[in-house]
Amino acid sequence: MAKAAIIVDAISREEESAYIDAPFNEGKKALEREGYRIISLEENARLRIQEGVNASISQHGNWTREGVLYVPKKSNMLIRNLSVIEPAIKDGEEFYLTPKQVGRALKNFVVYPSEQIRILARRFGSDPLTVFAFGGGDANKAQLYGDFLEENEISLISIYTTNTKFVDKQNGPFVRRMWFCAIRGDYSSLGGSGWGLSYGGRVRGIRKRC
Repeated sequence: MAKAAIIVDAISREEESAYIDAPFNEGKKALEREGYRIISLEENARLRIQEGVNASISQHGNWTREGVLYVPKKSNMLIRNLSVIEPAIKDGEEFYLTPKQVGRALKNFVVYPSEQIRILARRFGSDPLTVFAFGGGDANKAQLYGDFLEENEISLISIYTTNTKFVDKQNGPFVRRMWFCAIRGDYSSLGGSGWGLSYGGRVRGIRKRC
């Protein structure tokens, strides 16, 4: 069976983004061999604006470098970069964190909801979650993505999370990688409950152009 190809589908003057359809850990290694790193939500959103709503990067979802830290009977957190708690999340298993890993993860985070919520696109520049996710902490950048969605008749985004009862039954903190869902019709969302990293999925990377 032929190996999946790395496909470049978004290019700017300074950087380019590519994806591979493969299980996460396999795709990550393939991208890193070519000089890519896993893309962030902020970078992903910026390139969607650049390429347009009908482009491949907008019409297909992909894994990102962020993840959700679930702590039983406490608040959930969206953390900036899962690489700070490597080794990589294991395929098909929950990845439980040590206290030291939790400390590293919480150096850059925002509170993540414990139940499904919706955030209006016109509020992306004022909601802490969307400012963190789509603006990298910059409210103006976050609102640019909100404006992009509104221009394409998408008035809000759904935020998905893992069931609270399941979280509270776990023996300790665990993480799940963030899936940036495709834009389909008038709908868009963030998936913080993803678990199937061992199945085929789209892994997206980004690198500087020479």
